Amino acid sequence: MKKWKYVLGTAMMLLLLLALLIGVIENSVFGNRDFYRKQYEKIGVAEDVRMEMDDLMLVTDHMLDYLQDKVPTLGIMTTVNGEYRNFFNEREILHMEDVKNLNLGAVKFGVICLCIFLVLCVGYTTMLVRYYRKVKDIKTPANPDCMDPASKAPVDTNGPVPKEETTFMFVFAVYRRTLIFAILFLLLVVGLGAAIVASDFTHYWTLFHEIFFTNDLWQLDPNTDLLINIVPEEFFVALVSRCAIRYVIALIALAAVIVGGYFIARQIHKSKNKKASAAAMLLAIAFVGAAPASIYAGENDAAYREAQDILEKIPTSAPWPAAPELTSHSAILIEENTGNILYAKNALDAQEPADLNKLMTAYLTLTRAGDTARTDIVTYPQSVIYSVQKGDTHIGLKINEVLTVYDSLCGLLLPSADDCAAGLSHFINAKNDDFVSAMNMSAMLMNFANTHYKKAGGRPVEGQYSCAYDVARLYEELLTYPIFVEISRKTTYTIEPTNITSEKRPMKNKHRMLFKDDKYYDARVICGKNGRADGANNSLVTFARSGDISLLCVVMGADAEGQYADTKSLLEYGFNEFENVNISANDSRFYQSSGDSGILTAGSQLNFYQFDAKASLLLPKNTSINDLTTTIIRSMDSSFSMIRYYIGEYYLGEAQILEATPKLADVSSPLLKEEGGLLPYRSLPPMEKPGEGLPWYLLPAIAAGVLLIIIFICGYNSKANKRRRRHRRTKIVKNIM
Repeated sequence: MKKWKYVLGTAMMLLLLLALLIGVIENSVFGNRDFYRKQYEKIGVAEDVRMEMDDLMLVTDHMLDYLQDKVPTLGIMTTVNGEYRNFFNEREILHMEDVKNLNLGAVKFGVICLCIFLVLCVGYTTMLVRYYRKVKDIKTPANPDCMDPASKAPVDTNGPVPKEETTFMFVFAVYRRTLIFAILFLLLVVGLGAAIVASDFTHYWTLFHEIFFTNDLWQLDPNTDLLINIVPEEFFVALVSRCAIRYVIALIALAAVIVGGYFIARQIHKSKNKKASAAAMLLAIAFVGAAPASIYAGENDAAYREAQDILEKIPTSAPWPAAPELTSHSAILIEENTGNILYAKNALDAQEPADLNKLMTAYLTLTRAGDTARTDIVTYPQSVIYSVQKGDTHIGLKINEVLTVYDSLCGLLLPSADDCAAGLSHFINAKNDDFVSAMNMSAMLMNFANTHYKKAGGRPVEGQYSCAYDVARLYEELLTYPIFVEISRKTTYTIEPTNITSEKRPMKNKHRMLFKDDKYYDARVICGKNGRADGANNSLVTFARSGDISLLCVVMGADAEGQYADTKSLLEYGFNEFENVNISANDSRFYQSSGDSGILTAGSQLNFYQFDAKASLLLPKNTSINDLTTTIIRSMDSSFSMIRYYIGEYYLGEAQILEATPKLADVSSPLLKEEGGLLPYRSLPPMEKPGEGLPWYLLPAIAAGVLLIIIFICGYNSKANKRRRRHRRTKIVKNIM
């Protein structure tokens, strides 16, 4: 091959390496938020800016989401040095807008590099295959010097004859060389650049900003701008080191796939085992495809630690009431109006979810067809019907039978039918693997702490697990869909005759607490879902309401009777031991100076406040609100403030208060519960939120897999063509003879 062809291949590989570099940087900066917490704790950032760590992490999460264009504005209210204020000032907001544009531009550049690489890859591979065929057809044992049989002159083969014995090996060998050339060139450029920058870091740091920014907003003052204080020089060094280490690992992995593929192909060729060739290729592609799982591992660890921190703060002694003894391995009880966790037992332990898997199936279905569930159609093809195994729960659906999404959801949630689960997964994704990937992606987006799905239906599968904490969070999301509550609270439902079946199909809910003739019946129970399994692996989700208290209870790892007995005990515990207490009427530390005006005074600390008369707390009965720990947070302009209440470290809730002056009496201030970092739960976007999906920075790994597939196909076609040519020559010889 001529040198320019190697230059082209090296340039093509450089595009892949650039896309991979940008992807690694994006993942390192935005992928694992727990890195920021560790660095903040190591450097002492929270103490420097005089903030609580939870509040600082909320600001960081919001800032990173803004830089990815997931939220429209950068402004976020938080507490700094006891003052409730907007964390970012005007200058910082304007500068971060420039940073966001720079980040989005880098992402676009990475995508463009990747697209150009894929296009060139197809053409380059085709060129290599054609070159190899041309040379190998001319060079034979009888013609080692590549002489034209007619002219007896040497044929121009555009370079030396390849030493490799197969097209497959030759293409791998060329890609191996071009990848090594590209890596060496990149390291040379980066090394020279690092040496130059190290000679005068301040000068080149300033030069970088002057090139990419058209203003001086990046020149921040640590005395007035908090942004520069939360990302000091030590933090930047750690972040750059993190990016460099990850990029080196990515380069090693990519090189291992290409170089390893060559040696595997050579070894297979020597052994003459053609079937093993395909197996080796699939193994290499699987190696590349495993990258996304490793990328998200840190996210799961961070979510687990965050949940663990929340659960550890739940009080276990007076004034918190003593909890009942349970036989279930794990359980959690949540008051839905406040989001307060009242009880938790092994709530993060991995358990077999069994039929509770179908809650995620219902969630994905509702995100797609929530408003059109009564009219959208689900067709049950042969592949879906045959996927139901012996022993699975089903409602006897036939091949090509048609139901509405609503009827399918009723079959999924009431009798917990596996054929309905398979049909709904087919309705959303044609292949089961795609649907399971969507289930795990949803779990990741919801920041689940300890969940991994392997099947849409309810049959137990090795390596599949969830925990009571995650199941509760998922059910909270489902409760926001009225159609889900409507279906889940039904005791019975009948599917009318369909295009295949002329008889009606009556169905019955399997949650026993909904039926008056059952010993576990509870009139307060609104809806729920069972997770049937063998032995002591049963699970049960229950939502109940009494007065102004709404309870969500999840028990897992229980026997058939114990799941209901434990749920009954937890509901009694929640309804009997807790009550809602109006703050303004019961906190004597603040008193009304006028019965009609609602004006409150509290010595010299707070003067003339108008209290939110509706604000209340869920407290253990016989607990005085005056004994609770309080934190008062004021806004910068003193237009409003918040009072937060705690038992120990456990956050109970907050009350909003306004300055009761004529100028500010009618000011409408934001409710801060969705912004407060101490709430255990926050609402999450639906699965089909615009702009979300598979992160683009996984595409380099996918591109490497596509590259391997292209090489494999080209190599296979070359062998097939060689066999066909040999067959034609044999046929001609036979005809002559």
